[in-house]
Amino acid sequence: MLIAVTGGPPDMAGRLRRKFTFEQLGKYCEQYELGLLVTTPAYYNTPTSRIAGWQYKAQQGKSVWQKTKVRTENAVVYDAMYLEDLKTYKRAYKQLRRNLERFKTPYFNPVLPAKDAVYRVLEQAPLRYGRLPATLYNVTGADVLRMLQESPRIWLKPTFGSGGRNMAFIERLSPRRYRVAADRFFGKRVRQEMDSIELRAFVHAARKQRNYMAQEHVSLLKTPEGRKVDFRYTVQRAETGKWDVVAVTGRFGALGSELTNFHAGGEVKSLTFESEERKAVLESLQLPESSLFHAGNLALTVAQRLEQVHPTLGVLGIDVGIAQDKTQYVYDCNGRPGRDILTNAEVDAAMKSVAGFGKFLLLHHRAPVF
Repeated sequence: MLIAVTGGPPDMAGRLRRKFTFEQLGKYCEQYELGLLVTTPAYYNTPTSRIAGWQYKAQQGKSVWQKTKVRTENAVVYDAMYLEDLKTYKRAYKQLRRNLERFKTPYFNPVLPAKDAVYRVLEQAPLRYGRLPATLYNVTGADVLRMLQESPRIWLKPTFGSGGRNMAFIERLSPRRYRVAADRFFGKRVRQEMDSIELRAFVHAARKQRNYMAQEHVSLLKTPEGRKVDFRYTVQRAETGKWDVVAVTGRFGALGSELTNFHAGGEVKSLTFESEERKAVLESLQLPESSLFHAGNLALTVAQRLEQVHPTLGVLGIDVGIAQDKTQYVYDCNGRPGRDILTNAEVDAAMKSVAGFGKFLLLHHRAPVF
């Protein structure tokens, strides 16, 4: 059985995309001869071998969710928690992870460590097809000023976070003047010129709330109208245990923004399949079709390297930026990539991979890594 842990019923009122996602997962679980139970961290943490939840049934061509209790023997757990679910079940979710570790339950997708830890793993050897931006860890204001002497534009990034929150773009204007731009910086929009003392104070205040790293800025490709573009590769493991690309999403930043994140005002376009839209996007960026293939291979290389440290890792969102000189950079890895930027066909493919990887883990049981 596959047990999907999430924040509520699979057919939650008003959440049509969520309902569709779990229906597709149920369909593919049946194909792989797996039962599917959707439950919450609170239900799973009850002191019993039987877990309450909603079991998937297909009846007369329709999806039916039956409230029931099932035994946990011969089960694999899929972490399907959305970010809002993690806030709701913060304490219960931590207990759930402890229980899964204690009972050595096959479990995916493990929570990735902080971004600095992920980058340290990726830095251990050169990446085929691309590279990583130059990165400094646990930075202070003095570190930021030194980095700006070598790189005129850098990013200040929290080691935990998503959606472009609490990131700042810093540009050296002159030896002692800097421009700071941040769209979602602890609830504020920052557009300010600073001297060295002010910039040190800015970094110091940010570090009181988060641990930070600094990365060189990648001068991304732009659309003819000047919007910055990068590419989100959603990669997953399926029934063979091997990684594959299930979705390629072009992310277009808002005009004038350094961020390409969808939740920071950007726009997304599906580039997974051949289409007139994909052809038009590539032509506007003066990219050949092969560039998407090579960027996909870069994303798969990253996933394979992280798998060596986290063997039950099965889902990743990897952001690849292509610079003006066509060099490809990996500058973010997300272990809980949002499904709201995927098309229905891509969600369908993603859920097929989830069911297949669940079957793989049941057949090749390995203790989870936390």
